[in-house]
Amino acid sequence: MVVLQIAGGILLALMLWGLLKLTFKALLWVLGLTVLVGVLFPGLLILLGGLVFVFVSLLATFGLLVLISAAAQLTPAFSLPCKPAKRAATRLQGPRPTSAAEL
Repeated sequence: MVVLQIAGGILLALMLWGLLKLTFKALLWVLGLTVLVGVLFPGLLILLGGLVFVFVSLLATFGLLVLISAAAQLTPAFSLPCKPAKRAATRLQGPRPTSAAEL
């Protein structure tokens, strides 16, 4: 069991390292293209800045929603209270049976 946990941890670390490398490479490419566009078309940097702001705000909103949904599943404080429905007593129903013999 311990060997499986160690192997799982190693695989998870390798996957996270690959994701970090990919993210860093993508960040360098985006920065390089931004500098290139800024040199060739200086007016487009305003448009790119606005698009980056919208993209970052969308990511932040998505992250908050993920955190809220994770917290709602972990703690019962965020869940709605579930109360059993009460049986409405009417004149037509009469008294409720209390034993199996009365059924």
